[in-house]
Amino acid sequence: IYGIPILCGFAYSSGLSYSVDLAEELGIDMSNVTSLDDLDAILAEVHEKDPDIYAIAAKSTSASLVNQMLTCDMLSDSIGVLMDPENGTTIESLYETETYKQLALKVRDWYEKGYIMKDQASTSETLLSLIAADKAFCGITNYTPGIEMEQMSSTNGKRVKVIPISDPLVSSTSVSVSTMCIPITCSDTTAAMKFLNLLYTNAEVINLIDWGIEGVHYERVKGTNTLITYPEGVTSENDGYGLNQGWSFGNQLISYAWETVGNDNYYDEMKAFNENAIQSQAIGFMFDSSSVKSEIAALDSVLAEYRLGLENGELDPEEYLPKFIQALREAGIEKVIAEKQRQLDSWVAEK
Repeated sequence: IYGIPILCGFAYSSGLSYSVDLAEELGIDMSNVTSLDDLDAILAEVHEKDPDIYAIAAKSTSASLVNQMLTCDMLSDSIGVLMDPENGTTIESLYETETYKQLALKVRDWYEKGYIMKDQASTSETLLSLIAADKAFCGITNYTPGIEMEQMSSTNGKRVKVIPISDPLVSSTSVSVSTMCIPITCSDTTAAMKFLNLLYTNAEVINLIDWGIEGVHYERVKGTNTLITYPEGVTSENDGYGLNQGWSFGNQLISYAWETVGNDNYYDEMKAFNENAIQSQAIGFMFDSSSVKSEIAALDSVLAEYRLGLENGELDPEEYLPKFIQALREAGIEKVIAEKQRQLDSWVAEK
């Protein structure tokens, strides 16, 4: 055991974040949107009614529309993935799959129709900053319970709704986003482990770490069991603590929740979302890339050259996807996948 995962919302699915204000202003009915297949008609309607805004935008400069729409197990780096993580452990080259090609073609179609900004791969704007400025209608993001309130903290008061458009997935990557570790330099590992145990089992301790001192940094919301807010006269500017990072410590599911989540059932919903998610067959597996580090470096260069352009519509998949695949092969992707498959097969056998 190298680290203990934080107990929080570690399942994820693809979600469609959209501006409620713009939907109402433009008369866009989002009530029947449940999957990617419903997006084309919505984007066409948005573009027709207001061609000056981006119908859809990527989450951030480093993210892409295609990547956010994928629900495969990336096995930490996307160089060799499980396309059907619930039912198998056969690793494939993501970029050679039909799924990837069709998503790249879809995004290219959106790009050519003017739904996406032309410099998406280089802009400093994010989806939420564009929504805040009424410059974008929607985008593809992660979905977890409570994500709407989290996103609205970055939209300058503009209302956001997030529609889940894929089944949730739990993978090693999602579980290990935040972990608690005891470093090799620790002078008293027993005491450290006792404290970690408290962070996962003792609500008083985890709330002290997450939120500070009751009555000073926060107070309970009357009529609720788990919701908190600022005491009178206290704001995020002067509270003197204000970590607001419950997902970083121990067991978030036994801590209080900020009043903006809206209800006492927030962590129950998060727990149910985790438990009902697809479980990857490779949960717990971590790839050791040390034997193929030169190939990984070469592949990273190829990915930097092609990936965002293809995944945000700037490059034509019909022309550039074959070049991308060939460059990946020349850089050694087949060797990396073979090594990753060998390690995964060994891990499965031991498991």
